[in-house]
Amino acid sequence: MGWNQWSSNDCEVSEKLIVDTAHRMVTLGLRDLGYQYVVVDDCWQGGRNRHGKLVPDDTRFPDGMKSLTRQIHDMGLGFGIYSDAGTLTCKGYPGSWGYEERDARTFSQWGVDYLIYDNCFNEARSGTQFNSYARFHLMQALLQRVARPVLYAMCDEDGECVTAGFHCSAMSTLNKVSSLVDKGMPGAWNDLGKLEVGNGGMTDAEYKTQFSMWAAVKSPLMIGTDLRKINAKSLSIISNPAVIAVSQDPLGRSAVRRWRYSVREKDANGQGEIQMWSGRLSGGDYLVILLNGSNSTLRMNATLSDVFWDEGPEGTAKEASQTWDVYDLWGSRMSDETANAILENSSHQPTLNQRYNATTTPYAKGLAVNNPLLMGQRTATVAPMGNIQTTVGRHDVAMFRLRPHKREA
Repeated sequence: MGWNQWSSNDCEVSEKLIVDTAHRMVTLGLRDLGYQYVVVDDCWQGGRNRHGKLVPDDTRFPDGMKSLTRQIHDMGLGFGIYSDAGTLTCKGYPGSWGYEERDARTFSQWGVDYLIYDNCFNEARSGTQFNSYARFHLMQALLQRVARPVLYAMCDEDGECVTAGFHCSAMSTLNKVSSLVDKGMPGAWNDLGKLEVGNGGMTDAEYKTQFSMWAAVKSPLMIGTDLRKINAKSLSIISNPAVIAVSQDPLGRSAVRRWRYSVREKDANGQGEIQMWSGRLSGGDYLVILLNGSNSTLRMNATLSDVFWDEGPEGTAKEASQTWDVYDLWGSRMSDETANAILENSSHQPTLNQRYNATTTPYAKGLAVNNPLLMGQRTATVAPMGNIQTTVGRHDVAMFRLRPHKREA
């Protein structure tokens, strides 16, 4: 979890932007929710010095990267940087091909905690799994030898919307990754790309849908908007601890798409579909998501038989014959009034005990003790072999946590 400059600022990156954003992550409570990394994407480079060492652009970063990293660490955050497995980065700055060992050592000396490693200008050393593996594995091996742990984020894009995450709509990306959910696991997550919440071009419902689905499939939650300009509705989405708890669930298992149907209500692009995703969570809980990709509000439902298909098809799973309590994970969404108070640093903003703090209570511990901030709002109880029914708006989701029902004494 963290923030990356690319979606909102492109090449307009500077030391001031990074420091201001880090301060904003702290004051908005995002650091305490678990957003850990502040990541500098492409365009930070000033070239290589006479020894071949990467140096930052001294106009954009006058105090250098080591000083910047120290400032970020002093705020209790991790620092991330970008490079490329080719001769040049995607924007034409020096890549790491041929300099892998030197660059890995430089990043470690600067105190880097997170490396994005891209795939532009690879001199045709791509196109097969072996070619790509060789280049990306080399940097991985070198990072494992440096003095500090570095989170390694590989970007093996192919230049068009064929694989997930490059020049694709959120729905296109989601549909492509649906067949790859079993490839993600603790320590090796499927990365669907940065969150577009707050960047324009999408409705509030669409922002909510992207955030929910990225959390459900355990994609990194990297904020992509300018936090100096974020509005209340967008802040309330990325600040929902009940949804973040799904992302950070200690079981580390992605939700799986159970069904997908085309519908008549198409949008302006000719798209219209509905989907149901479900998956196991820690502590015996389950996740259910009903996604309405049609052009109108729909009444949707999910049968327990479909929800628990992996545990036994066609209603044979013992879980389908149990009673479940249903918790709406968007039922306790932060109000616009509260979000505005946080943005304005008002005295009316919630106190610390009214917002979840993952730095003092990790999500795994919060879930283990049933912290109510992570549960959302209880809305229903589903009988054995029953179904979950709800109304879902256009391009919106309904996201539920199912918990085994306990009879009251």
